Amino acid sequence: MEYLNEQEFKTLEQTTFEDPKVEVARKWFVCIVYTGMSFDEVQNFSNEMIVSHEEKTLVKVNRHNRPIGISMSPNQVSFLKEFIESNLTKEFKRISQLSEQLKKIKDLQKLKKKVTVKGAQVTFGAVRLVQGYNVERIAIMLGLKFQTVYNYFEDDYHELFEKRVLEEFKNTDWQ
Repeated sequence: MEYLNEQEFKTLEQTTFEDPKVEVARKWFVCIVYTGMSFDEVQNFSNEMIVSHEEKTLVKVNRHNRPIGISMSPNQVSFLKEFIESNLTKEFKRISQLSEQLKKIKDLQKLKKKVTVKGAQVTFGAVRLVQGYNVERIAIMLGLKFQTVYNYFEDDYHELFEKRVLEEFKNTDWQ
């Protein structure tokens, strides 16, 4: 499964496209990377799903009839609230419409990887893995089986894990 690495995602996250449909597709992709939501979930995304809990802000989603809270940074919360308030959740009626615009992003950004909804969800998992989440937790947040998520990262797991260890090492006193 193809997903964007940290630099590719940061570049896309900070890019603005002139074409309004492509720009909305970019915002959808970013929303999915932040939340791990599926296409249908983004269509139904509302402010009620953004909640405060123990000094953290979470996006609440249901996975297998079980509520899951996904923590968000203040910048992510700001982006998501603007996304909802701008009514962007209703911009695409079918996933094929979004996919068409995501292909344009791939071409405009000269990316070798496909830019897809599933790729955004896997990018969500890769980002969380580097942040220190374990594969089991990522599987729960995505509503997938452990083995499925592990298979997404099987080839890159050691590299992602090493990034996480290096980040932890940077935060220690004995550098």
